[in-house]
Amino acid sequence: MDKYEFSEIKNVDHDNFVIALGGHFTQGSSYGEWQRSEGRRVLRFALTKGEELISVFQIIRYALPFGKSYLYIPHGPIIRGALSKEIIEVLHKKFKEITKNEKAVFLRFDIYPTIPRSESSKILKQFFTKTLLSVYTKSFQPKFARVADLKEKDEEMRSKLHKKTLYNISFAERRGVTIEVTDELIKNFDLYYSLMKVTAERDGFHLHPESYYMAAFKSSEENKNGFFVIASYNGTPLICNFVLIFGRMAAFVFGGSSNEHRNLQPAYLLQWRSMLEAKKRGATVYNFGGVAPDNRIYKHWEGLTVFKMKFAGRVIEHTDFYDYISSWLWYVIYILRQVIPSPNNLSTVIQKFQLRH
Repeated sequence: MDKYEFSEIKNVDHDNFVIALGGHFTQGSSYGEWQRSEGRRVLRFALTKGEELISVFQIIRYALPFGKSYLYIPHGPIIRGALSKEIIEVLHKKFKEITKNEKAVFLRFDIYPTIPRSESSKILKQFFTKTLLSVYTKSFQPKFARVADLKEKDEEMRSKLHKKTLYNISFAERRGVTIEVTDELIKNFDLYYSLMKVTAERDGFHLHPESYYMAAFKSSEENKNGFFVIASYNGTPLICNFVLIFGRMAAFVFGGSSNEHRNLQPAYLLQWRSMLEAKKRGATVYNFGGVAPDNRIYKHWEGLTVFKMKFAGRVIEHTDFYDYISSWLWYVIYILRQVIPSPNNLSTVIQKFQLRH
């Protein structure tokens, strides 16, 4: 009888397996290289049974204060076939070994493809701890995302857009907003990053280091799997999208916008043209990224969510976060640090917890 065996993926490209199962780009090799550019350790493993490849997963190691760390498998492990207690038990044993070797406080994951909550509760809770609080940070992927089908004809796709979206697209076109699509990511990096800084200051969020974005764009330009879409008015760039193509899925990964001429509604035209360009390049699904349906989990995402919901599509809910915990003391300290980052926003965090549960 064949046994389950793990092997570390070093020089073998695992992307084809991830893509075949519709996996997220955060389990792709390029994403791992972005993380390595920031000095993070990246580990990749394959689980086989005989000649059959059962699962692959990519782990990112994040540093914590006092020399501690935690491990995260974003939208993974990627598992072929039905989830079974046997596979989860094998993964649990491996996660225990990896966490010990890496001297990590915990290992977090959210299995992909997404599995029903009732099923995950029955099996996963036997071996892992369901994450008590999923506060969104740059490190953890959003639980909810908006996706749109690109298989239909352009006219059919357009007919399914929200009336306000259709109006704003036409309005931007009539007022002279122009669109440029380019594969020259490095050449346009300074423009892109300047718009990102304006957006972060306006909307109150923190950016990754500049080197992180540069690593992402270098990788994408080398692999020819990404593009910029730039909306301008009278020759002045107003907004820019970075779209990554991973298999048949196109993902809107990063976007930045200026404070000028927002009344021209360039964001609607830009997003629509991004979808059409992704379709032209062979994508069949467009992932708008994270949303907060019914204001769940992510506070202050209301405007972003409303905008994305005005494009035809559906909301997908990823599997709940689960943790393998190696040190309960440091795990509790980590959770408390997330819950009570400062006395001023304690009430906000409590509200997040109440909305989540």
